[in-house]
Amino acid sequence: MAVQSDRASILIVDDNPNNLLAMEASLERLGEDMVRATSGQQALDFIREQEFAVVLLDVQMPGMDGLETAQHIREMEDRGHIPIIFVTAGELTDELVHSAYAGGAVDFLFKPYAPEIVRSKVQVFVTLFKNTQRLRQSVEELARAEEEVRELNQALEARVDERTRALALALADAEASEKRYRQLAESLPQIVWTTEPDGTLSYFNSRFYEYTGLSRQSNIALEWTSVIHPEDQDELGREWEQSLRTGTPLELELRLLRGSDNTWRYHIARAEPLLRADGTIEKWLGIATEIEERLQAEATLKAANQALADARDRAVEASNAKSLFLANMSHEFRTPLNAILGYSEMLAEELDSENAQLRNDASRITEAGRHLLSLIDDVLDMAKIEAGKMKVHFESAAMHPLIEGAIGSLQGMAEQHQNRLFLTVQDDPGVARVDVVKVRQILLNLLSNACKFTDNGEIEVTCSLNQREDGSTWLAIAVRDTGIGIPAHEITRLFKEFSQADPSPTRNHGGTGLGLALSQRFAHMMGGMITLDSEEGVGSTFTLWLPTDPAQNDDQ
Repeated sequence: MAVQSDRASILIVDDNPNNLLAMEASLERLGEDMVRATSGQQALDFIREQEFAVVLLDVQMPGMDGLETAQHIREMEDRGHIPIIFVTAGELTDELVHSAYAGGAVDFLFKPYAPEIVRSKVQVFVTLFKNTQRLRQSVEELARAEEEVRELNQALEARVDERTRALALALADAEASEKRYRQLAESLPQIVWTTEPDGTLSYFNSRFYEYTGLSRQSNIALEWTSVIHPEDQDELGREWEQSLRTGTPLELELRLLRGSDNTWRYHIARAEPLLRADGTIEKWLGIATEIEERLQAEATLKAANQALADARDRAVEASNAKSLFLANMSHEFRTPLNAILGYSEMLAEELDSENAQLRNDASRITEAGRHLLSLIDDVLDMAKIEAGKMKVHFESAAMHPLIEGAIGSLQGMAEQHQNRLFLTVQDDPGVARVDVVKVRQILLNLLSNACKFTDNGEIEVTCSLNQREDGSTWLAIAVRDTGIGIPAHEITRLFKEFSQADPSPTRNHGGTGLGLALSQRFAHMMGGMITLDSEEGVGSTFTLWLPTDPAQNDDQ
C-alpha cells in the first residue's frame, strides 16, 4: 500500500505572476503544497496529473477565462468534485454568480483580499480533502477486505457447488455420499443450509446452531424463522417464493439474531439450485455471510463527511458574525466619542490662562479621546477587511515626500523618548502606483512602534529599489530601530489580529494588537508584504515591500 503525503496540494490559477506570488504568500503558513498555473489550459493539465484539495481560480484571464476553465474541470468525471473558489476584481453581477455556481464554484474571493480570510476559507477545504483522503483510504482498505471475503466466499461456494454436484452424482450410487457432503458443510465458517426442491428445509450446519443459539433438538422447520428479523421476513418470503417458482438463484440482505448477545446482525444470504443430469432441481444449497462490520464502516464514513460539512458551515457563519459585530460596534463607539472630542476641544479654547490646570486636563481628555478613536478606527478597518468592504485606491505618488511626511509626523514622539529619527535614501524611489493613505498608515504604524519601544537610541528609515528575477521592480522601505527587539518565538504571531508580543514590556504602551496585522493586510492588498528581522535586546527592522510598476496592479 502506497504511503500518502500529509500535505495537500492547492492549485492557484492567475495570468498575473504577481497575483500568484501574493496568493502564495498568503497561503504559505498553511504548510501545504502550492502549484501555480498561469492559464486555464495549464490548470487543466495539472488537474489531469494530480489531485488538488481546492482550486483558487481567477475569473478574468485571456483566452480561456475562469468560467470556461471551471466547466472543463467539471467534465473530468475521473477527478470527482474539486472545490473551486473564484477570485475576481470585477463587479459581482447576478449573471456572474449564476455562471460561477453553475460551473462548480463553492465560494468567491474579491481582489483585494485579506490573507486571513483566504487562509480560513482554503483551510476548510484542505481539512475536508485530507479527511476525505483518509476516509477514502479506509473505504478502499475495507473494499479490498470485502473483495477478498467475496472472492473467498465465491471460492468456497465454488468448492461447495463442485463438491455438492459431485455428491449429487454419488447419491445415485450410494447413500454414503450424503455424509461427505455434510462433512464439507460443517467445515465452512458461514451458515449453510439445504432444502428440498419445493423449499422444505432439510439441513442446517453446526455454524447455524452456534450462531443463533437454537437447539438441534428443536423443531427447526417451525423455529428457524424466529432468528430472522420481523421486518425482513416478508421480503425473504417473496424473494424465496420467486426463486422456487422460476428456479433462479436467491440473493438478499437480511438480519439474523446472534444468540451470544441477542443482537441483530446483517448478512448476505444466497441460495443456488443444484441440478440433476436431466436439468431438474435436486435441492437448494444456501450460504449466509455476516456483513455487519462493512455496513458500520460505511455508516461511519457518511457521518464523518456530514460532520465535516457541518463544521465548515459553522466556521463560515462564525466568521461572518464576528465581522458584522466588529463593524457595528466600531460605528456605535465613534458617535459618542466624536462628541466627547468636540466638547473637550471647545472647553480648552474657552478656558483662559488663569485656568492652566483645567486647560491641561481638557487637553489630556482630547489626547486620550483621539488615541481611543485611533484604536476604534483600527478595529473598524479590520472589520471592513474581513467583510470584504475595504477598497484599494491606486494613484501615482512621489514616494520621497510621502516618506518624509510620515517621519515628520513622528518627530515629536521620537524626541519624547530621546531618540534620533532620520531618513537614509539608498536609491531614489521616484514615483510608484500605490494607495497613498494606506502606505502612510503603514509607515506611521511602523514608526510609532519603533518610537515606543526605543529609548535613547536611533530609528533609521531607508528606501531602496530591488530588481527581481521576473524583471519587476520593488520598493523596499525599512524601519530599523535599536530598541528592545522581539524574541524569536514571538515573531510568528506578531502579525495576527489582537495579538502582541510578550505583554510584560508592551502592555504599558497600550494598543489593540491590530496595528501590525492591519499594516500587513494593507501591504498584501497592494500586492506587497511586510517582513521582519529582529534580535532581542538589539533591535528590529520592519521592511515594507511594494511593487512600483503600475502594470503589476492593473487587475487589482
